[in-house]
Amino acid sequence: MGLIPPSFLDRVVAIGMNTPDGKHWMATGFFYGHFHREDNGKPMYRVALVSNKHVFESITRVAQKVILRINPIHGDESAGEFGLPLRDEQGKAIWYSHDDAEIDLAAVPFNVSVLEERGMERGFFLSDKHTLTMQQGAELGLMEGDGVFILGYPMGLIGKD
Repeated sequence: MGLIPPSFLDRVVAIGMNTPDGKHWMATGFFYGHFHREDNGKPMYRVALVSNKHVFESITRVAQKVILRINPIHGDESAGEFGLPLRDEQGKAIWYSHDDAEIDLAAVPFNVSVLEERGMERGFFLSDKHTLTMQQGAELGLMEGDGVFILGYPMGLIGKD
């Protein structure tokens, strides 16, 4: 049985919104960095928060931003919360969804450097190191029906810390 690298847990966040009754946690998302270019030998990534399209649609009907619950840099501290706008100043949505209406996937661009400034983990999945194409998976012997791990916050089960 494979183990999930501990750093992967920091790439997954709880998504919620403020309501009159307090915070309502409703979904899971993750940070994904698409390799963009190298700058002086250092890889540069375009990072986005990825979740389901229906999550962003339902939140933008009633709120301007989501709240993200993110792990702290230091494990002895409580998780932090970060507000992320889903609309610009003119009210236009700043998140993107898949062109195929049957694919429930959406992303919003995200500047992860603000997390480190606030003492939160800034990790993200790397497109060139943590993902595989279908061909690469087949070459490794992966196939339909293999076991997988799923990281997330099912049914809004978010702990205090």
